[in-house]
Amino acid sequence: MVFAANRDELHARPTAAADWWTDHPHILGGRDLLAGGTWLAVDRGGRLAAVTNVPATEGGTFEKSRGHLVTGYLGVDESAETFFSRLAADGDGFGPFNLLVFDRAGFHYCSNQAAAQRLEPGGYAISNAPLGTPWPKVRFAESALEDALADADPAGRLFEMLENRDLHDAGYHGEILNRRHGRVFVEDEQFGTRSSTVILVSAAGELRYLERRHKPDGTRAGESEHRFKLTPAGAVGATR
Repeated sequence: MVFAANRDELHARPTAAADWWTDHPHILGGRDLLAGGTWLAVDRGGRLAAVTNVPATEGGTFEKSRGHLVTGYLGVDESAETFFSRLAADGDGFGPFNLLVFDRAGFHYCSNQAAAQRLEPGGYAISNAPLGTPWPKVRFAESALEDALADADPAGRLFEMLENRDLHDAGYHGEILNRRHGRVFVEDEQFGTRSSTVILVSAAGELRYLERRHKPDGTRAGESEHRFKLTPAGAVGATR
């Protein structure tokens, strides 16, 4: 399994670097210190969850932080299908979202804007729009992912993709939308790319979690790496 993602967020929003959580010791990931959730995390069994926001109607407010969707999946020991069913039944209150989860067998996609589905084996890219939306930076990421997977150790190539500062397809829907649709790495003093993460799971069952953190000017603020052997399924310690 190979996963790579950027987190774009307000630079002023308090955040903890990727580490094992004290309140959920089986979860590894960064932490949103404002709402308590996260944008991306894994557990000791190799399950993964990641969320992206989908822009809502201007002025809309929501009761729940979308970062708790990740914790909601990794915090319990249940299948992706069971979690999605539970979310559909009592998941009101979240803003529009895309949720990707990996259950050790494959990836699943869920959204409150589209039907849930299990993804066939292959390469996928997604941003702040429903899965399959062909934004220029999404098309670039799909191609770059395919190239990276040709390497025996793709981490370096994946970070090159995540830290790419080019404007892809200039002129797409005008200048304002260009920045959102065309740039993989966002440099901005207020809102930009806070971190880049690559997660690799080997055939031998070892997981590598690599995180690079960025300052508002786009320079490196720090980096960290975690490695661990996956725990057998059903033994990760999560409870409902």
